[in-house]
Amino acid sequence: MIRSLCLLLWLAPGLHAAGQMDTIWVPYSAGFDFREGIYRGFREFRLNAPSAGLEQLTDGQGLRIDPRGDDTWHLPDSLGRPMPVPDRSVWGFCSNNVVYLNTATGFHRIGLMGALSHLLYTQVIRDWDPSFYGTGGTRTYTMESQGLLVMATGAFLPFSAAGMDQALMDDPELLAEFRALGKRARNEPGTLFAFLRRYNQRHDLLFPRY
Repeated sequence: MIRSLCLLLWLAPGLHAAGQMDTIWVPYSAGFDFREGIYRGFREFRLNAPSAGLEQLTDGQGLRIDPRGDDTWHLPDSLGRPMPVPDRSVWGFCSNNVVYLNTATGFHRIGLMGALSHLLYTQVIRDWDPSFYGTGGTRTYTMESQGLLVMATGAFLPFSAAGMDQALMDDPELLAEFRALGKRARNEPGTLFAFLRRYNQRHDLLFPRY
């Protein structure tokens, strides 16, 4: 509850700038209408207020592109000229009512939305292999990983016992139950999903209704 109140206070300046200080906050539910567009930051997403439309997104020649593709993003400047958008300056985007989060390896769909959200993403792993090429070297490969997005803070955590422990910090009762489990049980996917669902049942994910 305290973290939710802090979040609303943090979001208040964005609502004030938009003239929406009397905004009604509603719990997220399936079918919620996300505004399509590009989120420069987490605050824009939480306010459901993207700062740029997907129709503005082009390649370097000004041709429309799919945000899920590999093309370098460009947005028009004040004169309408396409200007490159640095990868890390965009938090994510919404397309066809699906929200995509920008990670180190590109944009990945938020598959389960809630106060604690879950997504699958690609992670780049670099390991030192002493037998590589006979003299040792670094092997680089990718693997599918799971992540937690904490909607009260914007923190992106691993979907693991350590990540869940951090995500439950504002719910002492659930956190105590989680910590009472054995180490192996805390790391089981079934346990992690169970506590994610229980947390979301106890904590609404709120968005402004315009």
